[in-house]
Amino acid sequence: MIWFEETNSVESVLLCPPGFLSLSRNPLKCEPCAPGSYSVMTMSTSCLLCGAGEKSLSTSKIIEQGGATTCQSCEAGFFSAVGSSECQGCVAGFFSPYRSNESLCESCQPGTYSDIPNAAGCRSCARGYYNNAPGSIHCFPCLPGSYLASEGGTSCEECPLHTYSDFEFLFSSCPPGFFSYASNSLVQCLPCPAGRYSKAAGSAACFPCEEGTYQNELGQSGCKACQEGKYTSNVGSTLAQQCSDFCAIGTYDQNRVQPCQPCTQGTYADELGLTACKACPPGTSSPPPGAQVA
Repeated sequence: MIWFEETNSVESVLLCPPGFLSLSRNPLKCEPCAPGSYSVMTMSTSCLLCGAGEKSLSTSKIIEQGGATTCQSCEAGFFSAVGSSECQGCVAGFFSPYRSNESLCESCQPGTYSDIPNAAGCRSCARGYYNNAPGSIHCFPCLPGSYLASEGGTSCEECPLHTYSDFEFLFSSCPPGFFSYASNSLVQCLPCPAGRYSKAAGSAACFPCEEGTYQNELGQSGCKACQEGKYTSNVGSTLAQQCSDFCAIGTYDQNRVQPCQPCTQGTYADELGLTACKACPPGTSSPPPGAQVA
C-alpha cells in the first residue's frame, strides 16, 4: 500500500504513509507496522512499540485497515506487556485501573479482595472479616471470641475478658443473668442456670439464690422470694416447692427443715418460723409441750 503526496504543482512523490514502514525508496516498498507497534510519520524506517498497558491493531485489523498510527490504553481490569496488540484480563485477586501503564495486574493488598476477573479495583473486607495475604479472592470471618470493628482488617482482635462477639462483629459484656468463663472463646454468653443469678453485666460466674429465695428460670438477674408464710434454708433452690411453711407459734425448726418440733418445758416460741425456742425468764416456766408464752 502506498500514499501519494504532492510536493509541488508539477510532480508528485510516492511516500510510505504513517502506520507503515519504509523498506526501500527505489523501488518504493512499504510494509504495515507489525501488531503491537505503530508509526506517526511518513517514510518511517522503524515502527515504535506500544507501551505497557497499551495495545495496537491486531493482524486482522492491519489487513483490513493498514498499519497502526497510535496505540490505545487497555480498559480497566486489563493489562498488556510492551509491544502487545491485545490486552489480557486480570485474574481474581488482582486488578488494573484504567491507563495503569503497567505490564502486569496489581495484587489486592491484605485486607482487600477481588472475587471476579477483570477487576478495576479491590474491595475492602467487611467488618468481622479479614485476610492477611496479597492477591486474596475472599475474606475470612473472625473466629468465635474475636472481633473486628472496622473494614479492611488484616487480623481480628480477641474479645476482652467476660465479653463475647455479637452479630455486629463488636464485643459486648455479658448482660445481667448471663456469664462467661475466663476463656474468651465463647460465641455468646451462657445463661445462669436455675437456682443461680448474676446482677451485674460482665459477670464471670453466677451466684446461688440465698436462703428464703429460689429461681426456677434460666438467665435471671435475681431470685424470687418464697411465698408469704414459707421459707427455705437451702441456698440455690430451684423450685417454689422447696419453700416450706414457717413453724407455727410454739414450735421450732433448727435446720428449717420440716417437720417442726414443739418447744420443750422451760422454753417457748411466740413467733412464726423460729429456729430455736426462747428460754423462759428466771422464775418462770412453761408447760410442755409447745408453749407459746412464758
